[in-house]
Amino acid sequence: MQLHISPSMRHVTVLTGKGVRDFIKVKVASRRLSYRMVFYSLLFATFLLRFVFVLTAMDTIEDQYECSSLGCVGKRLGPRLWRRQLESSIPEEIYQILEEAKIDELSSQGWDVPQTLDEFIEEMKSNNRSDAKTFALRLKAMISLLEQKTRAAKIQEYLYRHVASTSIPKPLHCLSLRLAHEHSTNAGARLQLPAAERVPALVDPTLRHFVLATDNVLAAAVVAASLVANALSPESVVLHIITDRKTFAPMQVGV
Repeated sequence: MQLHISPSMRHVTVLTGKGVRDFIKVKVASRRLSYRMVFYSLLFATFLLRFVFVLTAMDTIEDQYECSSLGCVGKRLGPRLWRRQLESSIPEEIYQILEEAKIDELSSQGWDVPQTLDEFIEEMKSNNRSDAKTFALRLKAMISLLEQKTRAAKIQEYLYRHVASTSIPKPLHCLSLRLAHEHSTNAGARLQLPAAERVPALVDPTLRHFVLATDNVLAAAVVAASLVANALSPESVVLHIITDRKTFAPMQVGV
């Protein structure tokens, strides 16, 4: 038996001892194809290693503990590759503590319950011995206190609104509108104030000048009447009323 390998013909010839020639051709892949496959394999391996390196670096930066073993890296990269999150028992513990916390346990926190979120964060940072239970209890105490204050504020708001709606007479709600209507329909209500002969009294230093800045017509009328009634010499009193453009017409009629 003879074995003849021809590099140029790219086949193998096998000669048996009986003189019968059997040709067994073995196709050989092209060298260019082999080089190309090697190049693509190296390129794919490079991208894969770079991808793994980036994930590992990001995971190491985010966590405060170093991960040096392959098992640790696998535990961290596995959930990322399969789009899952690492399971943690801390949220479940906090939820359980918040559900089991009683009113007496929250009231035992004392008067130093944090009033704002900034105070709560500063307290947690300053207390190095705080655990999950302390965190949950202090947080629930702060939220409970804020809820109580909110409910009390709403009750006071409803009470004040009820008192205001029942104590103020109904006709006074439209006083400004009535005075404005009187100003527009009555020519005598649109007369210039003060009268022409009393204009010099506005700058007379020998008189007593009072200034009232308000947009409440009823209050201005009460102050003006009280000032004139209680003054020793009403003729020496000058009252200057400052108001806005919207209340000028009702003020001119009412005062």
